[in-house]
Amino acid sequence: MSDYFFTSFYNQVKDDSWPQITTYNDFLKLPEAIQEECFRTHDLRVRLNEIEDEQYWMSNTWHNIGYQCRDVVYVPVMKCANSYYVDLLHVQNGWKQVKLSELDLDKVHLFGLLMHPLTRRIKGVTEVLAISHQNDYKKVLLLLKQPEFAVFVSHISTLDAHTMPYSFLFGSLLEKITWIPMDAYTDVELQQQIKKVVEAHRVSIRFPDEVNRINQSDTYKTQCFDELQKIYMQTEPSPDFCHMFSKDIALYHRLIESVQS
Repeated sequence: MSDYFFTSFYNQVKDDSWPQITTYNDFLKLPEAIQEECFRTHDLRVRLNEIEDEQYWMSNTWHNIGYQCRDVVYVPVMKCANSYYVDLLHVQNGWKQVKLSELDLDKVHLFGLLMHPLTRRIKGVTEVLAISHQNDYKKVLLLLKQPEFAVFVSHISTLDAHTMPYSFLFGSLLEKITWIPMDAYTDVELQQQIKKVVEAHRVSIRFPDEVNRINQSDTYKTQCFDELQKIYMQTEPSPDFCHMFSKDIALYHRLIESVQS
């Protein structure tokens, strides 16, 4: 990753006479005059600082986006009814899009929806496999029924932002968000929970008369999810995988316990 962005920068500023490079290690072997020109004339240090900065990348991710009304901010999460609620709040209710990294967290109240982290992961893997097959879920289902591919997919921890742990996506922000476990409620109950959160801050939401927050899955999509779930339930997770999702599981358990109490 870092070499991709570094070499892109190098290729933009290089003289035609300079050697081609593919890694930062290659750069360090270049003549000192070339290295010095990159740092002094082209501000290479600034770009390196960006490449090496976790907060820089986090501020440029999809998960740095929120939707604000007064002092309430909705934090969308992929595969957690985000499309429905972004449309409801942003398009239908006029909440403005904001960058979470630019907010004064002492002056806003963040809330979001999540589901069991492993359920979301399975949904995410299903989504990514479908994208790679032009959303042909029938092809994905046939692929999942192949024993060799089932073994391969059972060892996948994450693929993209659809499958990454909440704790990785949000970092220290995770504990500052009021999370609502959407899979603990019916659609109507979830709507009531959201109203409760926002109305505590004197914000109201115009909900449609008919509640339908989740995109309806077709038969093959549902079968893909069921097949993946069966594959994962038959495979003992590795300690590395459990480590990766342990914070998510702990958070989800606390939320469910609060619902049941």
